[in-house]
Amino acid sequence: MKVILLIALFSIICLNSFSQKFIIDTICCRDTVLKQPSRSIKGIEDSAFRVKTVKCTKRSNLGTRIEVGVSKYNYNNKTEQWLGNHLGPNFNLIFTINKFNLGIRFKPATVNTKTNLVFTNDTLPIYSKLNPIKLDYYLGYSFDFTHNISIEPYIGYSHTRFTIINENELKNKLSIPDVNGFISGVTGNKYFKLKGHNYVAIFASLGYAFVNYNNVNENLDRGYFELTIGIAYKGFLERQFLREVE
Repeated sequence: MKVILLIALFSIICLNSFSQKFIIDTICCRDTVLKQPSRSIKGIEDSAFRVKTVKCTKRSNLGTRIEVGVSKYNYNNKTEQWLGNHLGPNFNLIFTINKFNLGIRFKPATVNTKTNLVFTNDTLPIYSKLNPIKLDYYLGYSFDFTHNISIEPYIGYSHTRFTIINENELKNKLSIPDVNGFISGVTGNKYFKLKGHNYVAIFASLGYAFVNYNNVNENLDRGYFELTIGIAYKGFLERQFLREVE
């Protein structure tokens, strides 16, 4: 419950820090183009019937976002005694539909275990080299504000698979059970506009995963905190058209 309240409080503070929504306008160039109006007399192509237009670009609701970052994982007490808190890269691919985000995160890491771990009928010894590879699937929503700032809360599902790197040294083929659980959190972004409707951003994300590590060993705790800092690219599909000007 404390975790949910912390994330909710962080979201409310961010949302109340800015007062106006950021609106993305249609972009038009300054150079004019002569165009035959659609209601001109049929068969007459005289320039007197032509009107001035400018070429405009309108943003589509469809787009993509790509993130690269570094995550810090803080586990609860008993899980920390086994895995230890650690860092890891974070790769994120998001498909956007207007303000909705549908994403997948790939979060590999390499750790040396801190204690022996008994699971099923096997024992993973201390100092084993392990890859806890996390995959997150989630849905989010973007609140956009002035100064190209956005706050994006999300909810989703996380899956972790363990791969033992030094299995040959251990002389034993082990299979650690996978762990799963729901995730929730919020991401804050500061966007910098590129050409058209393309942006780069720096971001920070705070989340919590309700993951069942006790599926590996009943003495382990559930869940972990995650703090991610990184950079992102976000771009939208565009539609071009001519707009009449006086």
